[in-house]
Amino acid sequence: MRRGGPSGQNSTYPTSPLTNVLSLETPLYDLVGAKLKAMGHTVNSVNGEVMGGVQTLMYVPQPDGGLGYYRSGSDFRKDGEAVGW
Repeated sequence: MRRGGPSGQNSTYPTSPLTNVLSLETPLYDLVGAKLKAMGHTVNSVNGEVMGGVQTLMYVPQPDGGLGYYRSGSDFRKDGEAVGW
């Protein structure tokens, strides 16, 4: 599962239902890996190459109720684009 942030720049954290292992990209693992292990989770650190990519679209409504617009972003580490209209 990927949790995309602005332009998909957040770390990813897929889970494997077959092994019950949570894989975290290294920056995220460094932040929370030890805490998750202390809670009893099986966690490992992986590089971004084994993760999937992300393309995101976000609709931004206008405060006055007028016609809004879309913002898009794509994982800068992967080859792809996000388009909305």
